[in-house]
Amino acid sequence: AWRLAEGLAHAHARGILHRDLKPANILLADDGEPLLLDFNLADGKGMAGKVESAYVGGTLPYMAPEQIRYYAGKGPQSDARADVYAVGLILYELLTGRPTVTWPGGSVDAALAELSKARSHAPDSARRWNPDVSPALAAIVAKCLTPDPEQRYPSARELAEDLAAQRRHEPLRHQREPSWRERAGKWVRRHPSATSGATVATVSAVLLFAATLAGLRIHQDRQLLAQRDNYRVFEDDVRAAQIALAHPSPDPEQWKLGTAAARRAWERFPDASPELPEERGRLAYLLARSEWQAAGRTGDPAVRQQHLDAARHWNEHAGRLLNSGPLGAVVRDQSRWLADPKTLDEVALAAGTPDSADAFLSGQILLGRNRPREAAAALARATQSDPTSVLAWYTRGMAAQSAGRLDDALSSFSACIALSPKRSDVWRARGNVLHAMGRDDDALPDLDRAVALAPDVMAARLDRGLIKMAKGDLAGAEADITAAIEGGYPETRLHFLRARIRDNRGNKSGAAEDRATGFGSAPQTEADWQARALARLPGDPQAALKDLEQCLVEYPASRLAYENRAYIEDAILKRPAEALAALDEAVRVDPAAAITRATRGVLRARAKRFAEAREDAARAMELESRPSVIYAVAGIYALTAQDRPADRDRALFLLSQAVHLGYGLDLIDSDPELASLRALPEVRRLVAGAKQNSPRRQAGG
Repeated sequence: AWRLAEGLAHAHARGILHRDLKPANILLADDGEPLLLDFNLADGKGMAGKVESAYVGGTLPYMAPEQIRYYAGKGPQSDARADVYAVGLILYELLTGRPTVTWPGGSVDAALAELSKARSHAPDSARRWNPDVSPALAAIVAKCLTPDPEQRYPSARELAEDLAAQRRHEPLRHQREPSWRERAGKWVRRHPSATSGATVATVSAVLLFAATLAGLRIHQDRQLLAQRDNYRVFEDDVRAAQIALAHPSPDPEQWKLGTAAARRAWERFPDASPELPEERGRLAYLLARSEWQAAGRTGDPAVRQQHLDAARHWNEHAGRLLNSGPLGAVVRDQSRWLADPKTLDEVALAAGTPDSADAFLSGQILLGRNRPREAAAALARATQSDPTSVLAWYTRGMAAQSAGRLDDALSSFSACIALSPKRSDVWRARGNVLHAMGRDDDALPDLDRAVALAPDVMAARLDRGLIKMAKGDLAGAEADITAAIEGGYPETRLHFLRARIRDNRGNKSGAAEDRATGFGSAPQTEADWQARALARLPGDPQAALKDLEQCLVEYPASRLAYENRAYIEDAILKRPAEALAALDEAVRVDPAAAITRATRGVLRARAKRFAEAREDAARAMELESRPSVIYAVAGIYALTAQDRPADRDRALFLLSQAVHLGYGLDLIDSDPELASLRALPEVRRLVAGAKQNSPRRQAGG
């Protein structure tokens, strides 16, 4: 380190400032000597050069506070002391194995603001994270990292002199020695022959007194270090649990991983421990909510009761730790729901806004109550107040996706990736949104990254297999689905999915084997029941309806069960009245599902119930702007044009919008709702232009 400071001092003595110091610009020669490289931002006049170079070169994490203010346009240009600060940052990382602050990511402006705030105070002592760092060396680093340039080493020369003195066991010249014990030890190392008489007695007395104080300090520091390490693991588990359980209906693997992480975090501190009351209270609330949601997803009375008992247990802990403030009110509300299990099936329809001043908490509760549009608005406020919260952005993305606002969901998950690029779940979430937008060429790399970051999480392999299947890569899809099955993904529907793939690949015996396994296994989830029912079609619609009936026994609020029943009644059994009745139930259990309202609007328009069909069309467009919804509403207006000719223009506009968004081009020629539009010149031009120019996948679903 002292040779690095010497090299920098040599440059400073000649009026050259570096202003781009970072580990990447330091090269170790074969003899171990550090070489200082890349003075591309420096010149003899002390000018900064191109600001863009600093951004692209990755300088921001190693900038001094005054440098950040300068690049933000809020202060004068920096001097040699900014280079000293950068050396201090590098030394701190070498000694502790961690940066002084977490890199905020995001846009340059946002990063500048966050770093400026973080750099406004000195970091923890290097000894806090590594007790083997001597007090004098920690003091040198601290002097480098003082936010006020006036309190730092005025140039690299003074820094080099103190580092050289420390290396030679000499007293520091430009910084106060914080430890008498260390200073006495240096004296002994410089005078090894002083081993007798009064000198030894004096030194021994000094060392004994210093050792007593130092021993107490080292013990305290190690206790603090252990506590900090414990807290870092606690934070990691809490964040993993929050993200895994952010979805209102996490898949079985997500739920298992999330609850396991939450329980690990809870057990890291004893129940009687006074530390972290609010953090642990939020954790207990999260576990209570998760168990409560699990109770609402099962029809088995015994399992349901187990989840309810667990929810009450955790809610009691949450109430004890959070007995005041907005969180206390939320816990009390949850206690009332848990006291009456009958409310579990109706809570999604609960009216009113959560009584909470916490925007994130309000959004989370609204999302759990199946009110995604309101949840997205609350979570937008949460991300504005804390733009560095991965959890707030992730939950906002979930809410936006549930509300059909895919562009907002994409932006939210992209923010998550910028803030936490090593989390598999955020890459998976963005990949699934891109898939929903029809951008499979963009989605696949995100799922590749998700699998690489968490190869043991089978949900990411399943999602990647579905995207490969959509792209026509059946071999790749089968490999991923097989990996998910062999990896223990807990849903039998994967066998029905692989059966479809194997049928399309000509492996009839393998497909038959998968179907036999699927039908011979008890469904574990709502999705399993749906897959089992659809696997019986078109040959045995009555058996499929029975599976859907059983699904509704176990999952009374299953919108998909009602929708699939409507499909069988209408498309296979040709009973439109029964199909409409099933869609009425689907709207009842999930009034915010735009595609359900649009589908019901189509059936109402076919039955010439035009006014009701238009009501469904208008409500669907209010709820979502998803391309599939736009396409379905175009079909409604194409039918209602029989009653009101002006609706045809609306249908043409919406159809054009859906196709330009990448949806429905392959459906237009066969869709019965669009029969009155297909021969129109406008539609022919739309189809021809889309086929010629659109690079994206055009598909229905």
